[in-house]
Parts: sequence; C-alpha cells; structure tokens
Amino acid sequence: MAFHVHLQALRHRAGLTQRALAEAAGIPLRTIQSWEIGRYRPTIYVLRPLAEALGISLEELVPAQKFRRRSARRQAPKQSRTPAATRRRPAVPPKLSALDAAAKVLGESGKALNCRELIAAMAARGYWTSPRGQTPWATLSASILKEIARKGSRARFQKVERGRFARR
Repeated sequence: MAFHVHLQALRHRAGLTQRALAEAAGIPLRTIQSWEIGRYRPTIYVLRPLAEALGISLEELVPAQKFRRRSARRQAPKQSRTPAATRRRPAVPPKLSALDAAAKVLGESGKALNCRELIAAMAARGYWTSPRGQTPWATLSASILKEIARKGSRARFQKVERGRFARR
C-alpha cells in the first residue's frame, strides 16, 4: 500500500481531521495535505511526532517490509548496457577563463597592456574569445580590478597606470 493511502487510512481510523493531525503533530497543514495526495513523503524527523499524534507505533506507521524492499534494491549492483570503454569521453582540455587568459598573455608579453589590447591578444592566440559580449574589455577590466582589490599582494595582476595592467 502506498504511504499516502496508508496515512489517510490511519488518520481516519484515529478520527482526526487533517487540521487536527497537523496541530497534534506540530506540522503545517499544507504538509499533511501534500503527504495525503502523494506529492511528498515525510522525512525521518517527523515520523515519530506523526506516529504519536495518531496514537500508533512507528512500526505501524511505516511497515518494516518497505525498508527491506528498498535496502535489497540498493544492494543490487547496477548493470551497464554499454561497456566502459564506449562511455568514456575523450579528455578535452578545459577552456581558460578571461582572467586566466589575461594572466597568461601578460606573462608571455612581459609588458603592461590595456584591456582592449589584452582581448585582442587573447583572441589572436586562441586562449579566449568573447561569447557575443558587447564590451568584453570593460568586463575584463572590472574583473582584474576586483581581483586586485580582493587579493591585494597575492593578485596575479598589478595596475601600472590608468587602464594598464601588468603581470605581478
């Protein structure tokens, strides 16, 4: 028997309305209603107050056979339909973020660049391209300034002059 049907039968047997059961168990009325229509199941934490409000034992509220069935199901190993070799995907190197690509470009160039130059160099070297952004240089500038503000001397970047950044 499904839990929501079982709960409704126990509540009727105890002569309680949904509201009375909710008040006696200290559970919101909407929660009781959701359990009885089968939308949700109660968590283990509310089973004891629910059983006490119904005047029954915990074992009567949740029969032991349900636990045995579930545990037996969980112990069975899952069988795969396809061999492991066909499921694996080839290793793809992760894409660099704009900040990582900017740090790499600044490290390779060895000089200070502004964000427009950084975006152009990152795209030319294939490290990073803008995903249809209108002003990627403004976003990159804000991200670099944010990293400098957050990390201080541990930041990968340093502001050399207005709008120009170098690798630390």
